[in-house]
Amino acid sequence: MFSLFRSSKIQCLAFESGLLYFQSDSNFKPLKTYSTQAEVPQDGQPLSVRIGLKVTEEVAPSPLWQNRAQQLFQAIARHLYAGQVDSPATAELFSQLLDPQPQAQELRRAPRAEKRLRATSHQLPGYRGTVVDLSASGLGMLVEKEVAKDTQLQFSIDFEEQRSKPLELHGRVCWCRPEKPLGFRIGIEFIGLSQQQSWELRQVMEKLLKAEPGVILDSNFLRG
Repeated sequence: MFSLFRSSKIQCLAFESGLLYFQSDSNFKPLKTYSTQAEVPQDGQPLSVRIGLKVTEEVAPSPLWQNRAQQLFQAIARHLYAGQVDSPATAELFSQLLDPQPQAQELRRAPRAEKRLRATSHQLPGYRGTVVDLSASGLGMLVEKEVAKDTQLQFSIDFEEQRSKPLELHGRVCWCRPEKPLGFRIGIEFIGLSQQQSWELRQVMEKLLKAEPGVILDSNFLRG
């Protein structure tokens, strides 16, 4: 466990999928970036690291998270936040300091942008697909022919003006259904993302959410 310091103590609970989850008695504004000092207990001595942190949202704590806060800090603060750290190197550091917690999925609904993007893969029918919605955890895609559930795909996405190079990703097909007259629509869950990929994906998502008015708060494309 470790703490961040602003004007008051910020207690970090988990780091998962590029997001740092932390609690505080102070108020933080979403989408605002804070330059913060991280204090990491190491061998009984505090290790201090300066980081940049953009708060993405305030989230509702669950009983599991309240238990974790009690175990780590013997206290439950008033507010629980999710935030994005400023670089892949910082993300890698946090991933080493905090274990990922599966409870993070019940804390928030992932913002999903509706955006048509070109995807290519030798594993896709016709070697291509069209991304129609995207979040940090997965995407929906239109393809020419049916793709079996649980198929694992290696593919790249062209983000056009949001990113100069295509982003290479790995995912699992959660469902596939007919989408007349366009072929089939599949839901893909990202798997095995590196810290670098997670960070780059969130950077692109931030640009898409600013540029596109259509934002959906859910991840239903993973359930079909």
